[in-house]
Amino acid sequence: MKFILFSFIAFLFFGCNKHLPPSNSRVTTVHSAPSLTNMEGDILRFVNQYRNSQKLPPLNMDQTAAVEALQHSCNMAANKTPFGHAGFSSRVQNVERRIGRIRAAAENVAYGKMTAREVVDGWIRSKTHRANLEGPFNFIGIGVARNSSGIIYYTQLFIEK
Repeated sequence: MKFILFSFIAFLFFGCNKHLPPSNSRVTTVHSAPSLTNMEGDILRFVNQYRNSQKLPPLNMDQTAAVEALQHSCNMAANKTPFGHAGFSSRVQNVERRIGRIRAAAENVAYGKMTAREVVDGWIRSKTHRANLEGPFNFIGIGVARNSSGIIYYTQLFIEK
């Protein structure tokens, strides 16, 4: 039986409810925009810097997990799914179908007008999110999407093979 580590933290910052975009928001910038693609790489770099400071091995980007993370960020940005972890199990199953058996998985999400450094620092300050950053994972998928209001949605999907 596989073990899946769940992280059900609904909001990363205080007062997030009032910052949710209107329901008619649409995604105008997604993964293909260079600034967001660079942001995904920066998030990976900052996560691995943190893991190194904790004497943990670096995470490797997994494209299959990144596609799932990006889709989740796009869906949240477009209000197709609420902010949070809805569909987490399905994302993990989709990755597992493509890359084989997964021993553990976890997810961090956030949103706001933040830099890569700010979002990673926010996850580090949160006990539950930090536990995922420090988990026994060896792969990560990162997806970032921006809605028409400029709010950025971030998803990290952690995988242990």
